Amino acid sequence: MACFRDKVEDVRSSTATTSLYDVPFKLTPTIDEWNAVTIDEIEKLITSAPCKSCQLDTVPTWLVKEMCVLLSPFVALLCNKSLTTGVLGI
Repeated sequence: MACFRDKVEDVRSSTATTSLYDVPFKLTPTIDEWNAVTIDEIEKLITSAPCKSCQLDTVPTWLVKEMCVLLSPFVALLCNKSLTTGVLGI
């Protein structure tokens, strides 16, 4: 957690002198209907993903694939909650 806080603080300090950008309001279309994501779909996506890794990843891809059965229900729930609430994340 400290690593993440440090990264955020680094970004904040490096952009502190940048002027604020006024983001214009834009009405965008919404999704009114969709099919819920299934656990099987999530498992298929995880297991078919290439085993690439990035230095920024804290969990190796091989470990995510190995834990796929345990992670898939949570990821499916998270995706479906994000769609129903309109909020991305936890």
